[in-house]
Amino acid sequence: MLDKVNLVNNRNEPSQTFTFSEDEFAFNTLNAKENCLYSIIFEGDAEDKLYIDGLDLISDSRIKRDENNKMYVSPSKVALHLYNNEKNNQSNYLPGIYRLKMVRTGKEPLYSWIKIDPKFLSNSELHQLRLDVENTIRGLARSFDANVNGTLTSYNDDLTSEDYELLAIFHREEQNFRQTLYGIRTFPKFNIAAQYRWTVKSISPLDNRSVQKMASHPAKNKQNFAKTRLINFNIPQNKLLKEQLVYVLKRVNYLIQKIENSSGLLHRKVNSQHNSFRDDLSRLKSYKDEILDFLNCSWMRNTSLKNTHEVNLLGNMNYKYIFMTKFVKKLKLAASKQTDFHRQYEYYWHRTDLLYEIWGYIQVIKSLENIGFKPIDGWIFNKGRECFDELKDGTAVTMVGDRVLSSEDHHLKIRIIYNQRISANKNVTVWTNGSHNWPDIRVDLYDASDVDGSKTLIGMLVLDTKYRRLKDVERDAWDQLASYLDQIKTSEKYAFTLKRYERAKNHSIIDFSKSIVSAVGILYPRIVSDQDDDLVQRFSGKDIIPIGLIPGNGTVDLNHFFDKQIGKLIDKVVYLTRFNNLF
Repeated sequence: MLDKVNLVNNRNEPSQTFTFSEDEFAFNTLNAKENCLYSIIFEGDAEDKLYIDGLDLISDSRIKRDENNKMYVSPSKVALHLYNNEKNNQSNYLPGIYRLKMVRTGKEPLYSWIKIDPKFLSNSELHQLRLDVENTIRGLARSFDANVNGTLTSYNDDLTSEDYELLAIFHREEQNFRQTLYGIRTFPKFNIAAQYRWTVKSISPLDNRSVQKMASHPAKNKQNFAKTRLINFNIPQNKLLKEQLVYVLKRVNYLIQKIENSSGLLHRKVNSQHNSFRDDLSRLKSYKDEILDFLNCSWMRNTSLKNTHEVNLLGNMNYKYIFMTKFVKKLKLAASKQTDFHRQYEYYWHRTDLLYEIWGYIQVIKSLENIGFKPIDGWIFNKGRECFDELKDGTAVTMVGDRVLSSEDHHLKIRIIYNQRISANKNVTVWTNGSHNWPDIRVDLYDASDVDGSKTLIGMLVLDTKYRRLKDVERDAWDQLASYLDQIKTSEKYAFTLKRYERAKNHSIIDFSKSIVSAVGILYPRIVSDQDDDLVQRFSGKDIIPIGLIPGNGTVDLNHFFDKQIGKLIDKVVYLTRFNNLF
């Protein structure tokens, strides 16, 4: 049977048929309006499955779960209601873009999309959410690069991402570039060229060419047509080098002009970890001066500028010339291609729920930075990163801070893990018997020793992003959140393994039968209303904590959440280590 999926408006308007493609990112989209009577009818073979993002937002007996706990529906002539006012408006799709994935036996999956146009949020506000994600990722990555590589400029809209990539290369390779130029200038490549000329006194013996030339010019009987040897710098390797330096000079001049012509850049100061744009300008001008000085040396002035096929020259180059070739390739790559995010991020732009999820993950990192932690590796914080890496399930960012854990040589280390499934296998660091085993964000907390580098798990926080109203979270997701709080566990093999916790474990002060999770945070787009305020008050004093997050409102509530929970954990460590010292 031919599979067909229709979008039906229950107000007797003509139905629309979804267009499916093997290309997940083709974004063939049908539109529906929020809080209007729309349904989906899926026709196909009995074993076919239709996965639709957001099925957890609605209640329907036809919704099933596969072996990976993913929700789908089977073919039926019965409509699947995206919104149904007969159910008292309790179950419906929220504004956003949702993916449809059709899975058929023995065939490639097909994809289509539905967009629920917002009733309360404008498209420009959703667009702002995307920009916030994009700019924040760039900004966080560049802040990390600054700490690792030295002077780097903070992200600013006056320069393009390509400009920043060029600046990063110039910063990273500055010392190598300077040393390479000095080395080549001191010991340039050359060959010995033969040159014939008429001379009274011959230095070298006459060869056949000399004899033939002299025989054809008897009038010069008192002169010899002799061969001499000269040092020749005008060789292909130096011609290529000259072309490369001219190209580098053009890139340097471009950036100098861009910075000098960008209003306010030279007067805008960034935070204490970075230098100002004046420092960038100073470095670029240093590049310019060194290149011009090199090009002005006598042997380089006499080297012609000619197109040369560098591929054929690499075998005859030393490491200094090879460095320059690689350096120019990096510059050309950065200048010629747009530094887009991984294509996965384009997917996020079309999935409002996942866009909010990745935005929430970023806010967690920013919030921890706000209270004193710094990223040291993972995702966009990997050293030597040359692109904005894909945020894959299981991606972890490690952060360290100055929070002392009861003694000066023990500090708190944090791993923020994105969308990783928790196993039911008890022989791993953390495990769960609960059916809810896939938190959006997991924050693992470690006691790290400065003495020997050892560390041990001492706590965990879970944060789940919910792109919906808080009342819907309370009604539909409470069991999930409670499962995260109560059923994620660890063992003494993986947690509290340092010697200073030994007595607390021996006296059962540390109870491994209980969950390692001390609190669950709900990240949701808070809409200020009396109803929301009442719900937040009902959560007060509990370990499942609503945290309202919307673009432009900062991370104050999230900062407070982490400050409080980390403070409680430190108090616990102080108690456990003091107990250890009593004996």
